[in-house]
Amino acid sequence: IGSALGIAVLGTVLFTQVQSALTAKLAGLGFTGASADSFTDQVVESAGGVIPVFENTTQIPAEYVQAAKDAFTEGAQWAAVSAALFLAIGFVATFRLSKHQHGEEVSK
Repeated sequence: IGSALGIAVLGTVLFTQVQSALTAKLAGLGFTGASADSFTDQVVESAGGVIPVFENTTQIPAEYVQAAKDAFTEGAQWAAVSAALFLAIGFVATFRLSKHQHGEEVSK
């Protein structure tokens, strides 16, 4: 259960951050509205898999494709930092466990 929950949390962090960053980057480029929302949704829903497809078409400006790449990189960074924080919390929590809780006898 722990690994499934971890994957769900990290996936949520990744995709939420990608969506937020990409929306902001596209707005900075003057690309807003329904078309920008559709572009962002395609990037997020494909887990970035559509980015190479966008690179190979002349219909999508290169700066929009670069914004998608940058947003996905930012999302991955946030997910990695989140994972590291959870690992650190787990590591610190292990020091609170006593030998008795593990079923081992404590020698006196």
